[in-house]
Amino acid sequence: MLTVQQLKTLKSSNVIKDGEKGKTRLAEDYSSATKEQKKTATELAGLNGATITNVKKRGTASAKIVLGIAQALNVSPYYYTGAVDEKGEYTDEVQKQFLTEYGYDSLAAGKRPYNRKKDDTKPAKKSDSKAIEAAKAEMALTAKEADKSAKSEVAPKTEKIDKPETASENTEQPVKDLSKDDMLTLVAALHIRAGLSGEAKVKLDGIKAILLS
Repeated sequence: MLTVQQLKTLKSSNVIKDGEKGKTRLAEDYSSATKEQKKTATELAGLNGATITNVKKRGTASAKIVLGIAQALNVSPYYYTGAVDEKGEYTDEVQKQFLTEYGYDSLAAGKRPYNRKKDDTKPAKKSDSKAIEAAKAEMALTAKEADKSAKSEVAPKTEKIDKPETASENTEQPVKDLSKDDMLTLVAALHIRAGLSGEAKVKLDGIKAILLS
C-alpha cells in the first residue's frame, strides 16, 4: 500500500479516461463512505472541501486522488478512471500495474521516492568522512610545522669585534723602587730604542730633561 509521502510525489495531471463515469463514481463512493473511510481518504489523497466538488464539476482527477480514495475504500483505481465497470479490489498487484501504466516505475518497484529535505542532507559516506579527517590532520600538521619554524628563527648573531687596545690599556704600569743599576739599564735601553722608534726617543728626551733639571 502507498503512504501519504509516496502519494505526494505523484503528478497532478488527470488520469481519468471517461470523465462522466469517473466523476460520478468518485463523488458517489466518497459520499457514501463511512466516516473512517473518508478520514483515511482525506489523509491519503490530501482532500479538502473543494476537491470532490471540482472532480464532479470538471470530470478530472489526479493519480493521487484516484489512488488515495481507491485505497481507502478498497476499490480498483481503474473503476474510478472509467477503464473498467467492475469495482474490484485494491490489491498490491493492481496498484503496481496502475503505477507502471502511468510512468511511476520506481514507485511500482517499491523504491523510496526522492525526498529533497532528507536526501539533500544525507550524512557523508565513510570514504568522504575519511577524506575530511585526513585533510584536517594535514592542516593541523602544516600549522604545527609553521609554528615550529617561526619559533626556530632567531636574529642573526653579531660578530664580536675586539676593540683595539688604547694607549692607556697598553701602557706598562709604573715601576717603583728601581735601583741605580736598573735605572742605568733602562736609560741605555731607551737610548737604543730611540734610534729605531720616535716614541722611544721622546721618552728618552723626557728622562734627560728630568736628569738635567
